[in-house]
Amino acid sequence: LASNLIKNIMSFAIVVYHTLSTRCFQALKCADFPDGKSYLAFHPSIECWTGVHWYMAAAAGIYIPVVIIGIPVIMFIVVHRMRKTGTLNEPKNLKTWGFLHARYEHPWKMWEVMLLLRRLLIALVLVSVEVSMLQAAVTKVILVA
Repeated sequence: LASNLIKNIMSFAIVVYHTLSTRCFQALKCADFPDGKSYLAFHPSIECWTGVHWYMAAAAGIYIPVVIIGIPVIMFIVVHRMRKTGTLNEPKNLKTWGFLHARYEHPWKMWEVMLLLRRLLIALVLVSVEVSMLQAAVTKVILVA
């Protein structure tokens, strides 16, 4: 039961990772408007650092280190430890963590971690770079690198 729960939670986290990353970064990106106030760039009806934005910023401040950074770190540590101890292919580990590495050949066991890091970088680019042509160029570099 515990192994299925871990597998399902991590699988779900991988699926929503890009969207969650983008939303967390958007919750922190404010734009200055002519009235002298700053509003959320993705939702201009919300004034920055007042009312509901404090809650959004607090949630993003928790999600970014715990989820956005934590998930790839956990994945790396788990696969690295199993690789180091030679337990990658033990049935228990395959059942719980095999979805992260079983389909990849030995030198590519960390590929799922790399894919998440690419998604993280793309989310950062989409939120921080405002020129769409530059977004496209930087995203292509991330995908090719």
